[in-house]
Amino acid sequence: MDSRFSSHALSIPPNAHQNPATLPKSQTMTQADPYALATYDYPLPEHLIAHHPIYPREQARLLVYDRASRRITHTTFAHLLEFIPPDSLIILNDTRVLKARIHAQKLPKPPESSHEFLGIALGVDSSETRLRAREILFHRLFAARDVSQLAQTHADLDFALESSLKSSTYANLDPALTKLPYAPCICQVRGRLKVGDVLWCGTHYYAQIIGVLESGYRVVRFFTHMPQSTPKLSQPPHSQITNPAPRELCAQMQYLSYAQVLAMLESIGETPLPPYIKPDSAYCAQSDYQSVFASHDGAIAAPTASLHISSQMLESMRTRFDLAYITLHIGAGTFASVNVPDIRSHVIHTEALHVSAPNARKILESKKRLCVGTSALRSVEYLCRVANGESDDGNKSGYAGDCTSKDASNGSYNVFETGASDFSAQCDIFLHPGNPPRYGHALLTNFHLPKSTLTMLVASMVGVEMWREIYTQALQEGYRFYSYGDGMLII
Repeated sequence: MDSRFSSHALSIPPNAHQNPATLPKSQTMTQADPYALATYDYPLPEHLIAHHPIYPREQARLLVYDRASRRITHTTFAHLLEFIPPDSLIILNDTRVLKARIHAQKLPKPPESSHEFLGIALGVDSSETRLRAREILFHRLFAARDVSQLAQTHADLDFALESSLKSSTYANLDPALTKLPYAPCICQVRGRLKVGDVLWCGTHYYAQIIGVLESGYRVVRFFTHMPQSTPKLSQPPHSQITNPAPRELCAQMQYLSYAQVLAMLESIGETPLPPYIKPDSAYCAQSDYQSVFASHDGAIAAPTASLHISSQMLESMRTRFDLAYITLHIGAGTFASVNVPDIRSHVIHTEALHVSAPNARKILESKKRLCVGTSALRSVEYLCRVANGESDDGNKSGYAGDCTSKDASNGSYNVFETGASDFSAQCDIFLHPGNPPRYGHALLTNFHLPKSTLTMLVASMVGVEMWREIYTQALQEGYRFYSYGDGMLII
């Protein structure tokens, strides 16, 4: 046996998938419907869910599936580069996970929602008032596409949107929003909160609910309020103010721009680790939940396949392969469950995608593309399909989606014509067996949640039956699942 194989390798007979005894109990059905949600369910023992990373990273286990030979190999990440096809372009997602979770406390409800009554709320002496704990999870900046999803709004937001719409077309509303005195943010807020409610976020930071989307997400504006005296650490800053005048309080308020919101998150926020990750004193989970090449703030979840790559491995990659970077800011939608029996009816989330012109050129010119992570694969597919004017059915129909690149204004994007244009878009491509990848030739990924869009993406590369066989073997071999788990390479 080749010495690079730390475990074993085997070829899958063509009819192996027909043996129901090899499949998890929930998948022993007469035929796997590639569009049935139930097809992507499987029982996952609790002990196979990884709660912490492996050290060193190269010791994590790696399952390699060669589609040409139908061969499965069990090895480790120490041998990853030996399996990558020569002349491959390795594509990495360099998004950086924000400290997007804020612990907050709800302030007493002001009698009205005007600025003056907001000042009254901040001035309430709450030393004898029990403030209710809340949790805010920042997602992203409010965008033009959110306007049609608003279910409730604060008068200030109504006025701001009306002013923005008067000064720009709907398509150009996003740039107009940047001129507002505050940055409206899309957040999840735990607990019952209404439009107008104010929360204290710690130190001198506050948040106010100014809108509610149909999805239940809140539109939030953040601001600072600087009291005249230094508060006690045990109490919110506003508890030290004695009967202040409302207008005086409002004069001390300062709304935050988007850059200031990001700075606030870095100052008081926490990394939003998935609930199955249990940080303890033996593992520095906050810092581990970040790739070594993360460089652009914006994600609330890590591109987990990248967590396997150490600084040493990244340097080895650079010496043996060409690298390209995309930035896809992974949102909470990546964890959203699919709740429709036919997966083709599922509406996938959108995520902000940016590719610099040099990286876009590399990707479009490459003949062998290896994507590190499902986010990189979705980005490559979106970019290449837009560049070729393709729709999901392969027709030349201008698949520009919500693309803001100046080269995509006519439904296509051609980096070769301009030579210096970056690509930016809202990526909403859903890869599944009915819409398999066309431009991603290989994939490095983790083992994903049952009935998730990520398992459907993997099945789109290898076929449903082979996906079931691979996951069955992974379970039998004791591979670790989810963000800090082991990985698989599809070539």
